[in-house]
Amino acid sequence: MNGFRDPVDIVPEIVNGSTPKEKLQNIFNRSTIFHGQIITVRKYMEDLLDSSDNKTDDLIKALNGTINHLRRLYTLVEKLLKNLGMNNTTTVSTEKSQVKDIDDYEKKVYGLLVLQRLQSFLVSASNELAGFNNSSLCHK
Repeated sequence: MNGFRDPVDIVPEIVNGSTPKEKLQNIFNRSTIFHGQIITVRKYMEDLLDSSDNKTDDLIKALNGTINHLRRLYTLVEKLLKNLGMNNTTTVSTEKSQVKDIDDYEKKVYGLLVLQRLQSFLVSASNELAGFNNSSLCHK
């Protein structure tokens, strides 16, 4: 397991920040990182699974849908941050795959960890976004 990514390399799932704007920035940053990690998971699964299997096709379609949803999430949050006067959003490169030369078992474990943390992150981000209102965003 020489090249295996330590689970620390996978984005933490809890949204941090003491103000609504900081939380939005955190959601933006983490969603862009998860976007790149899901691209990596898709590449790993394409390498590991039989491309003629319908279940593989379904998985790749689901991962592509996740990639698109994350792109929409961070794009919308970035627009919101800009509207709130935070024009210095840190854009993380999301299009480049982060593929490393690791064995098949490590690819599966990495994929599982990313998907588990992404699921928790999306719940946390949804809860934070649902809790925002215009006054809390504009006055803090």
